[in-house]
Amino acid sequence: MVLSHEMPPAESANAKSQQEQDLLGAKWFGGIMTALANFPEPALAADLDGRLRHWNAAGELLLGLGDESGAVLAAEAIRLMGADKGGSWAVMCAQEGSIHQVPVTVRTHLGDERAMTITANLVKDSAD
Repeated sequence: MVLSHEMPPAESANAKSQQEQDLLGAKWFGGIMTALANFPEPALAADLDGRLRHWNAAGELLLGLGDESGAVLAAEAIRLMGADKGGSWAVMCAQEGSIHQVPVTVRTHLGDERAMTITANLVKDSAD
């Protein structure tokens, strides 16, 4: 992503990286919220709100989600929303390498709605 202004060299690397992360984060978070609005289990969708963890130095959005099917949904929403920006994601779960399948409907940032069964590998949070 190219930002529209230049910053002093001393601040540039960290601040530019943070600005890029903030811009991508806003887009991806919007994508997750859109996906949640279409999720077939309203109680689970409500539970996912507020569980975003943090951006790491590589610009990956790390999610700390207790519910594995919710983690799969969020991972796919992030992938769909961030694919055009070359984004990546990691989903944190108790069982590393576990595979889950969840039927969901996701609306992309272009307005397309997709009914799909998501298959995702969940990875353990190495920071904890």
